[in-house]
Amino acid sequence: MSVVLSTIILASAILTITMAAIFVSNTVLEQQLDMSEFEQEKNNLITLVDIIEHVAVNPGSSGYIRLNLRTSRPNFEQNAGTIEVSVSGKSVISGYTGSLHIGGGRYVGVGTGTQALVGRDCLIVNSTSDPLGYVYVVQQNGAWVNLDYIRVRATYVGRYMYYEGSQKVNRSVVRITFINITFGDIRTISGGVLNLAVRNVKTLVQTYLFPGDSVTVAVSFNGKNESIDIGPADQGQYPATETVVYVVRMDVEIASL
Repeated sequence: MSVVLSTIILASAILTITMAAIFVSNTVLEQQLDMSEFEQEKNNLITLVDIIEHVAVNPGSSGYIRLNLRTSRPNFEQNAGTIEVSVSGKSVISGYTGSLHIGGGRYVGVGTGTQALVGRDCLIVNSTSDPLGYVYVVQQNGAWVNLDYIRVRATYVGRYMYYEGSQKVNRSVVRITFINITFGDIRTISGGVLNLAVRNVKTLVQTYLFPGDSVTVAVSFNGKNESIDIGPADQGQYPATETVVYVVRMDVEIASL
């Protein structure tokens, strides 16, 4: 074998090894970048829940968040499904609500099952401290981090004495809260940057009166159903004869700045 031929074979081998090393290093770098970006998007949606919860209870207020999208794929679903809320058989909320989904890059995987990051997968929240938003991660044709508000908060406020002329009426008070998510104009700017503004566009409060000291709150969404009886734990010295239900619907819009 000539020296020239040996040199060519050696150079080809070195070139092949070098190219393979470059390919592997680039792949590892892409994996790290995709995973890092997906972790950032998870944190962004957790932050977005805090912004929505704050904006919802402050009419006229707004918030802001920035998403940096290199390989992530956002999906703003205007109609995630229809939510129906009834109190002791009477419909008090009916309509569709939106949800937000962000898909990770091709190198991101989150395993099987659902990983909850914020909130709970339920239709009724009966705690005043738990958020109404639910952020979770799931592997479904890629890795996705999702945010939805397909639930209501239903809480017993207490028992109060109402004066109607010369008569006194003891009533239970129940509060139902629903945050409705809608989307306005969504557009990205150069570099895959998405600036989102969150604002409270409308707050509607409706009052209902039901007989008895408790009510049954039922919620359905896309075939899933939950219900809960809400009222005092005991009758007490002055039992309530009626229940006042305050239904608060807060429409929150997410749109590009």
